[in-house]
Amino acid sequence: MAQPIDGAGLDERAQAQIASVREALANRSHPERLSPLVAPAAFDRAAWDRDPEAYLRVIEPGRVYQTAQPGKDVPVLVPIGPVLARIRALSSTTLAVRAPAGAPVSWTSGDLGAFENRLTSITVRANDQGVAAVTFTASPGTSALAHVLVGSPLATGQVHFTVDVIGGAEVNTPPATPGEPATILPVTP
Repeated sequence: MAQPIDGAGLDERAQAQIASVREALANRSHPERLSPLVAPAAFDRAAWDRDPEAYLRVIEPGRVYQTAQPGKDVPVLVPIGPVLARIRALSSTTLAVRAPAGAPVSWTSGDLGAFENRLTSITVRANDQGVAAVTFTASPGTSALAHVLVGSPLATGQVHFTVDVIGGAEVNTPPATPGEPATILPVTP
């Protein structure tokens, strides 16, 4: 049986995000908080402007699909740095995008892993320079390729990150020709 997600040691917003998921599970309500396949509540720009924290405290994985319509003056969400990262199991990497300053930016992993809120989805606010960054951790059970999708209702487009999770200290590469010995290569961070 899966252990409940513990919010101990996390900031108040992360604890609220976990609580939003727990509420959905306990009450069998708000399926949009549990799956990216369920449409999230519509983005309300006026509500965001009034109380951005209310939006940030609730997790809805499908927000990554809730992006602005392309247009002449609509900013485009773009990655900062590489979109492919290679990390060892149980280690972390920082992923970042450029969005409008102060915009909400949602991140969802379709392949396990966890963000700083210990969930597979998180919404953060871009800083004054328009940088939205998260820490992705290859939590227990995360292996091979983890795909992270990012979207913002105040920018057009999405960013797709791939995190290649390597187990252990070595990688066994298959032989180029069947019957030949495989090569073991050390993994460098």
